[in-house]
Amino acid sequence: MDICWPDSEIIAITLNYDKIDVHIEESTGLKKHVHCLGFIGFECKGFWDEAIIESAAISSNHPMIQECVEKIKHRTNVYNVYEADSGCEARNLRDWQLLTISLIDGCEINIVCSSFSVKF
Repeated sequence: MDICWPDSEIIAITLNYDKIDVHIEESTGLKKHVHCLGFIGFECKGFWDEAIIESAAISSNHPMIQECVEKIKHRTNVYNVYEADSGCEARNLRDWQLLTISLIDGCEINIVCSSFSVKF
């Protein structure tokens, strides 16, 4: 992704039905938005007092991806959720990646989704 992650600041995280947007201001002052399309999971553990980014990484093989998929499959027994398509085209691709954003105080923000894009 075309973002200078270290020392950037998270300005906001917004979530709606089919995407999560992470609004970032780089240390140069340039503002960017990471669009996480077709998300199936989001977590932020241990947030306290920092929004400065230390690093970020994308993985296609992480336990959180499997955990999200298993939670969906578990509901399949009653609602047939994973076999049927979602109202979100990106989610229906079922090709998951995890974005991990690590803050300077050790907090991690994890987003599992189908694809990422960056807008200026």
